[in-house]
Amino acid sequence: MLTRNPHFMFRDQELARVLDRLADGQSVLLVGIRRTGKTEVLKEVCARLSEQANPTAAVFLDVQDYTSLSKFYGDLLRAMPSDVMDRLQQALASLHLVPSTLGNWIRGQFDTISAEGVDIKLRAPNDDLQRYWEPIAEQLVAILAKTPTTNLPVIIIDELPFFIENLLDRDYPAHDIEVLMASLRKLRSNGLRFVIAGSINLDALLDSLHIPKTVLGGLWRETLPPFTRDQANTYLEHRLRDTTAADYLDVILQHLPDYIPQCLETAVGYVKFNPTRTECELLLQNQVLPQIQRSFVYQFEERLANRYSPDEQLIAEKILDALATAENTSTQLPTELVSGAARPVFIKLQLHDFLAPAADYQWQFSLNALRLWWRSSRGLL
Repeated sequence: MLTRNPHFMFRDQELARVLDRLADGQSVLLVGIRRTGKTEVLKEVCARLSEQANPTAAVFLDVQDYTSLSKFYGDLLRAMPSDVMDRLQQALASLHLVPSTLGNWIRGQFDTISAEGVDIKLRAPNDDLQRYWEPIAEQLVAILAKTPTTNLPVIIIDELPFFIENLLDRDYPAHDIEVLMASLRKLRSNGLRFVIAGSINLDALLDSLHIPKTVLGGLWRETLPPFTRDQANTYLEHRLRDTTAADYLDVILQHLPDYIPQCLETAVGYVKFNPTRTECELLLQNQVLPQIQRSFVYQFEERLANRYSPDEQLIAEKILDALATAENTSTQLPTELVSGAARPVFIKLQLHDFLAPAADYQWQFSLNALRLWWRSSRGLL
């Protein structure tokens, strides 16, 4: 059972739009930089769907640690109502589209198979679900098209880009990932509603695999921004009420590089034990900021060192230097840094969450913490 965050705040407009799109039969792509609280929004969507006057079933799939397409396809089928699975099994059996062992597994998702008085829960044969997924999905699409949307659950998928990267690390070909994304689009187009969450790098990830972005067609895109300073102030007021740290909110906010839940909660964890102002400042300098650096910066250092060739590192340094030395936090990059030989590295930096798009075709570091780290490490302060 999902546990709601008791300190969930400031996402009412995003939630209202997501729920409105779902009520209209659409699906949603929820994107944002790391640690902005996407998972907490998904949990709230689940809870509020169940609290409606006419409750809607929601199935939450956290796929961050999934390493197999068969595992994902199996969990997706388990989320289907029993009558849908019944019709799917009958269609596959009558058309002889899958092996009998796989057909029995599908039947076992809505019923148990009895052998000599003992109930047996069947497991899908290894890789069979992936191997036969396209005909299975084709029949499922046909069944969904004849099923009222209100009779179907909302499927909530958290951390889809992580799942795709896990597959790539295990040498799944791009074609298999394209089949995954294309089948999800077909399911969406025939009445199965999804809320899919992932980092801002999903477009770049598909681009790097040469998968057409049409696989994301029909998704309402909802971007989750960081908190504003006023929102961050209110959040800290709520979390630090009845502590001495509530008197030093300006000090705390001045020290934090980004107003995202992860940074705010890190600060709360250290300063909530009634420090003096001086103690609060020391905690921020010696505990909070190093902890934020460990949470965000170290993995970026590792990526740059281990996932970029020496030539790619040189291009990446030029791109990041241009952003770090810009007068404003966002800027237009020179053509030579986003095209030609530099373009693959430019896309790779997006893929690894170094860069984020800003307004008016400008670019910025995905987190101010990264900008500060890069300026410091490159002597650009």
